[in-house]
This record gives sequence, C-alpha cells and structure tokens, in this order.
Amino acid sequence: MLRKYCVLCSLIVFCLSGNAKAQTTPYLYFPEPKEKSRSRFLGIRNQWFRIDGDLKLGFTEAEEDDTYAFNSGLEGIQHNNQAVPRFFLEEILLTPQFSLANRMEGRLQISVVPDVISVKQGYAVVYLPGHSFLQFGLDKRFFFETTYTTILPSLLRKSFGDDSDLQIRAGGDYRIFGENNRFYWRSSLSNSQRLAENAAVAYVGKQQTYPLFSDTKQIGTFDSHKEVGLGLGFGRDFSQKKSIDIQAYSFFSKLHEQNPNFGKETVFLRNVIPGYYSPKRDRHRIGFNTTTQWESCALWTQVIHGLDGQVKRQAMAIEPSLSFPLPLAEVLPFNSIDLIYRWNFLEVRTTGLKNNILESPFTWDRTTHTLAMTIHSKYFFAWQNEFHINQEKTGAINQRDVHNNEFLSQITFYF
Repeated sequence: MLRKYCVLCSLIVFCLSGNAKAQTTPYLYFPEPKEKSRSRFLGIRNQWFRIDGDLKLGFTEAEEDDTYAFNSGLEGIQHNNQAVPRFFLEEILLTPQFSLANRMEGRLQISVVPDVISVKQGYAVVYLPGHSFLQFGLDKRFFFETTYTTILPSLLRKSFGDDSDLQIRAGGDYRIFGENNRFYWRSSLSNSQRLAENAAVAYVGKQQTYPLFSDTKQIGTFDSHKEVGLGLGFGRDFSQKKSIDIQAYSFFSKLHEQNPNFGKETVFLRNVIPGYYSPKRDRHRIGFNTTTQWESCALWTQVIHGLDGQVKRQAMAIEPSLSFPLPLAEVLPFNSIDLIYRWNFLEVRTTGLKNNILESPFTWDRTTHTLAMTIHSKYFFAWQNEFHINQEKTGAINQRDVHNNEFLSQITFYF
C-alpha cells in the first residue's frame, strides 16, 4: 500500500511539474508569524544573518476540581486539579537564522524555561535545481501550519506533534495554470515519534492534569522503524488579501518494540488502557488542512486520523479569526487586534474495548472551545488573552465533565 502511494505521488508530481513554473523558494519556509509585531528592539540582522528573541511572561487561573484524581503508576505521582492563580515564565526563545545567496537557509531555535534548556528546531534547507529543496535536522511534522498561534496549542497539535523529530525532508513548490495557482509536495523520513509517557506526556492546559494520548520525540534513541511522510498541497491567490490553501498528508510507521531503555509501546498501551492485549503494531497519521484568507477574515481547519495498534484517534479543529486596526492607533500604543475562536475535539477508540475509561485519562474524549484575543503593539510586544472551555468524557456514570476551564494572559516581548 505504501509503495503504491509513493508511486502515485511521484506520477502526480511529474505530470504537474512538467508545465509548471516554480517560485524561487518554497513558500512555506520561514513565514512571518501573524501574531508577532514586526518591530524588535534589538534588530540584529543583515542580508545573510538574523537573530530573533521572544520573552513570554504569563498568568493563568484554572478551575479547581479534585473529583477525578489520577494516580499515574507510570510516573508514580498523583495528578489532581488543584491549580491556583499564578504568574509564570512561559519561555525565552532565541532563533538565529542564516541565508547564503538564496541557496541555503538554516534555523536554530533554543527554548529556555525554568531549569530546562532545549533545542526546539535545528535544521538547514538547501534549494536544489528543479525548484525543489532538501532539509536536514530537527523539526516538527510538516503539516502544522496554523493561521494564528495561541498560548495553548490545539488538541490536535498536542496529540499529534507538538514536538520536533530528527528528519530528512524534501519538497517543491510550483506555479501551475497561471501565476495565481500553487502546487507543492512534501516528503519526509524521520526517526519516528513514539507515544508519550512519563515526563514527556502532554496535558490539556497549564495545570498539567489528566494526560492526553499523544506523540513525542525520541531523538536520544534509534531503532529500525522510521516514519515516512507524504503530502500534497494546492493553493490559489485571488488577490493580495484573498487566498485558499489545501494540504493532504499521511505518515506511516510501526510501534517501537526494540529499545529496552524506553520500554515497548505495546506494553505502554496495556498499562494505560485496561484490557488492551493486541499484538498489532501498525501506525499511521492521515489528514488534511485548509486555510482560507479573505480580507481581514481567516478560517483554518484541520482533520487527523491516527492509528497505533488497535487504538484509533480522531481529531478535528475549526478556527475562524478576524483582524482589524484599532481606532485612535496614532495616539495609542496598540495598533491592531485579532479575535480568534477555536473548536476542536480529540476522540480515542480502542477496538473491542469500552471508551472513556474512568481511571485512564488517556482514553477520555476531549472537546475544547477557545476564545482568544491578541492585541498588537507598535512597540516590540503583543498581549494575548485566552479562555479555554475544556470538556472531558470521563466514563463516570453521570458523564460529568471535569471542572478545569482555564484563563490565560501572556505578554510577549520581541527583541
């Protein structure tokens, strides 16, 4: 099946690229995040090198609910929802980038949080003849391109790839059927992420309660099972402020069983899903994204289906947004505002077993409504405010939702 899929993608690329006119560089690389001010108070940059920095300071207040305390045997700690209002240092990001005569570009992103320094991204991109590129290094899966970045990422991103992986990536971008139409393809061969457990587990919010069924990087270990990713995309520019983009993708791998230091993933599934004993090891991620920009309005959607052995994950997100300038911008320190709403859900299903097992939050179905507002300043910073309505199906008799809604506020300084 995988071989047929690769052959089909190759034929499509060959047919379309024969009469296609390409862009100079792949258009998805190094996009300017829409939530960021274009002003930085250091401004260390020239034609071949730049370094950006972000300092993120935040405040969070979550509901308190100890009804479904979760005792994790994997971690040996007690999870409960007893969050209190608190200020926090979210992150310091340092992002040096370089460019060599439009032939090679690179990015290194270093994250500094309390007690931890890590590399979030670190890769080089080489632009090749035929309007294609080759990338080496540490990066996320190639399908996570959102219109706006919120303080808390979507359930899809947390579950399917809020982490980077060592990989080789290839792709190309073309103009087809006129200057306003884009076609692009992506492929990747990565070390292959594994199911998150212990300290690497993902959570719905900042209070780190009730873990999500999620993927995480494993750059410190290698085995024979790698992940192959394939993607095709099409976009059309109706005008400078009106466009649409559609991307479909798939990733294939196997559950990891060979590394004694990290344990076997089938054993992990048996630990967190009572009654699970399947020997099946197939793994895949299949989905698509759409992004529509129409003047000051945008709509981003994403759908993903995941399979790990006999465990299936279904996830979807719909995110409309609106951007507009603020009145009296000439006398106020703020010049524009973004209003964002996101509805997304994550469902976990295990063949032959019941769903939403009370004592296993990994099996719970999640739905989150996010109301977000970002105010952009003229002076090196932006102010974000978000309210997240979190809903979980816990398997309790009355299907009562956990009370863990959360408010967050964050100021990001750009330097």
